Amino acid sequence: MADATYTPKVYRKDGGDSLKVASGGHIDVESGGELRIDGVAITATAAEINAAAGTGVSATELDLLDGAIAGTAVASKALALGATKNVDTLVIADSGLYLGAGAGTAMTRTAAQLNAGVTGVAAGYKLARSAAPVALDGANPTSVAHGLTACVSAVVSLAGSAAPGNSTSTLTVVINGANLDVYGWKPNGAALTELVASAGTETFNWIAIGT
Repeated sequence: MADATYTPKVYRKDGGDSLKVASGGHIDVESGGELRIDGVAITATAAEINAAAGTGVSATELDLLDGAIAGTAVASKALALGATKNVDTLVIADSGLYLGAGAGTAMTRTAAQLNAGVTGVAAGYKLARSAAPVALDGANPTSVAHGLTACVSAVVSLAGSAAPGNSTSTLTVVINGANLDVYGWKPNGAALTELVASAGTETFNWIAIGT
């Protein structure tokens, strides 16, 4: 005869409207069987679902995936990259943005500062600059490679804080293919304002714009 003391751990309740799985109970889906939601089969394996640090995926974690769209940032949902590893919009909060290997390096520029840095530079153009002050070679011109495919504009300036006196006081620049030809000029004598070519070895910085 049936054991009247046995209590099933999987049973229907609420007049048959719900299926209850009590503590110690389980539902097995055998190989070849399917578990479906609204007619759509769940294809993830148990191992994949359990892969979240070995603790399983909670209902809250699954809800983060529900409604996520690849390549589109959806509020309060997990971020999934698109086919080209793209995302349409990404907002970084005050916690900071870090770039580079390991812990990375914090980006300290504000959005306003980054936007101001490209004002006046047409789309598609690049900036090149001297990594450190460059010494004039004592002859006119001093040539430096700008590193751009095509340079359309350049600016040069003397480095330092001392008054030039009768030494190199003015620089001019000519774009010469892959190089910037920098010319140094100095006063022609202590009391004269006429500028002549300088053979000085002062240092200067340069900025170039191009593609």
